[in-house]
Amino acid sequence: MANETEEYLSVSSFKVSIDGMNWETFETVSGIGVDLEDISFQSDKKMMLNRPGRYNARDITLIRRFKKDRELYDWIKKIKDGKNERKSGSVILFDDEDTEVVRFNFFG
Repeated sequence: MANETEEYLSVSSFKVSIDGMNWETFETVSGIGVDLEDISFQSDKKMMLNRPGRYNARDITLIRRFKKDRELYDWIKKIKDGKNERKSGSVILFDDEDTEVVRFNFFG
């Protein structure tokens, strides 16, 4: 058996980009990920097999400091008022040298 060590991603900062606008005032981001359904079925040889099924994206939670810029708050208000204001964006993670190490895209 090979001696494998897991390599963890070192992240020191992140930023959020929504439809091309960068929001660096978010303090916390959580919930990034997907849940994959497991489909079980019986094979011709009467063995139970598992295959990946549908995936469901998790809700992203962002916590932001208060800022005088009202653009984000106005967008949230439009959504609360029932207007279809879907937007796409990215959560971008950076290492200690401020180099992008991973980008999670979401689509509205």
